[in-house]
Amino acid sequence: MRRRAGALLIRNKKLLMLTGPKADFYWTPGGKLDGNETYAEALVRELDEELHIIATNIRSYHRFSSPQEILNGYTAPESEDEYFLIETDDEIKPDREISTAIWATQQDLAHMPLLDKFRNNIVAKLSQDDLI
Repeated sequence: MRRRAGALLIRNKKLLMLTGPKADFYWTPGGKLDGNETYAEALVRELDEELHIIATNIRSYHRFSSPQEILNGYTAPESEDEYFLIETDDEIKPDREISTAIWATQQDLAHMPLLDKFRNNIVAKLSQDDLI
């Protein structure tokens, strides 16, 4: 089972969403754990690699497990994901693996191609908690 750490960077009730040059869907910053990394350690590493930022505040938000899922030809493996609310004062500078970084409103997210596991577990919870 794949383990993934995800960052929830929210400004003015908008969530930072990313996509890549060959991707047909959006995701949040983060990635899979390497070796014996904790979720928080993986998150810090991925934020530096993907966006060249350092989080000034990291707070665990939601952890869930999900089955394999297919979206627009991409197969997301069975996984255990932990998402963190983060803050940073750094300017976001996406790495070349990121083609687009946008600040999405709740309404934007309703129309964006997202994995169901993200939409049902994270977007729904952020909406319920009035964060987006």
